[in-house]
Amino acid sequence: MSTEQVPPIPNADRQVLELHALRQRQLGIAFLHGRRRSWRERRRIWPAVVVAIVLIALLVAGVSVAAAFQRQQELAPVGFIVSQEVASARPLPLLAPGSR
Repeated sequence: MSTEQVPPIPNADRQVLELHALRQRQLGIAFLHGRRRSWRERRRIWPAVVVAIVLIALLVAGVSVAAAFQRQQELAPVGFIVSQEVASARPLPLLAPGSR
């Protein structure tokens, strides 16, 4: 052993060393428990999945509403003519009970 004095470590270097030691402990605990990352670095994928599903649902709903509206516009004149024909048709005679 030498009798030399170790020079004092500046605060910035001390913080870097402490952060490194903390990181090593976190990685060791994560490895011990079967994870590659510590709890702070776990990537959250669920918000992205939920947002993607909502956007896809809105897109599908918009396309289906637009297609239904277009189809309704194509059938509207035909439906109007058919309803006029039905309205102008002669009503069926009512049968009295037992008149068969």
